[in-house]
Amino acid sequence: MASDYSREAGEALKSVANSAQFLKTVDPPIVQQWKQRLANKQLLYLYTSNGLSDKIAIDLCPNGRFYYDSDGSYTSGGYAQFSYAGNDSNSGSWKIIASNTMPVLVLFFNGGFVSQFPITARQAGNEVNLNGKRHFIQASSACK
Repeated sequence: MASDYSREAGEALKSVANSAQFLKTVDPPIVQQWKQRLANKQLLYLYTSNGLSDKIAIDLCPNGRFYYDSDGSYTSGGYAQFSYAGNDSNSGSWKIIASNTMPVLVLFFNGGFVSQFPITARQAGNEVNLNGKRHFIQASSACK
């Protein structure tokens, strides 16, 4: 009786395996357009105001890898004068997805952290908004 059970289970598994279908997914045109536009580019964010300075560079390589570098500093004035400076470097993989027809840059950092940035075009051809913040688009020197 045990052999009948094993035979039936095996046949059921074969039936399920034979019924599986694999479909190739095709990116929507908006995703394809942004991938082509941003691959092998650096997205550069610069901000300076009232003693605060931020610089973030994200290099998006055509092979799906990215490199992230940030530098920030702050200097205060008045009675409690102090200053801060810091930097961060990381890397991982990137892709662009569509969320309700809006392109979104997704960064998968080494170590498991994931960031998502909705992408919107700006009037200037060498600029893009990520999460509403202006980033300059320039050639990447990190992708080789």
